[in-house]
Amino acid sequence: MNSILKEYRYPNGELQKVQAVRLDSWEQLDFVRPPITREALEHIASIYRDFFMAVAPAVFGMMYVFHIPEDMELPFEMGEMGDRHAAAKRFLKKKGRTREGKAFLDRLEKAGWLYVVKGKNPFYRMYMPYDGCGFLSGTGARVKVNA
Repeated sequence: MNSILKEYRYPNGELQKVQAVRLDSWEQLDFVRPPITREALEHIASIYRDFFMAVAPAVFGMMYVFHIPEDMELPFEMGEMGDRHAAAKRFLKKKGRTREGKAFLDRLEKAGWLYVVKGKNPFYRMYMPYDGCGFLSGTGARVKVNA
């Protein structure tokens, strides 16, 4: 692995640091993924509430930002889905307004793993599962980005 750190100084006093890393294979590239916390999830939800919803409340309706802990039993079959968060999003899109879907959301909320952000659009509903790596990060990625 080769790593080069460059600094750029601009006339206005701004300093920009850039790190370029060259690897021999994709397998060498991996990220440290700290476990998701309730506090982190709350901050993610606050970004949507304070920035997106505040600017255009009429565009957004109910937004459910959630995480499913590994020890939580799922009320649905995962089927071909390998990721429990992706499976939960699919389940909630189909059954979110049913008694079964609402019961699952209630369980997440009581466990402290659900934050509901409310806009004013009654027709808009979004389920945003967060697995600690990003929203529906998936597996087998060909590109990895750290922004």
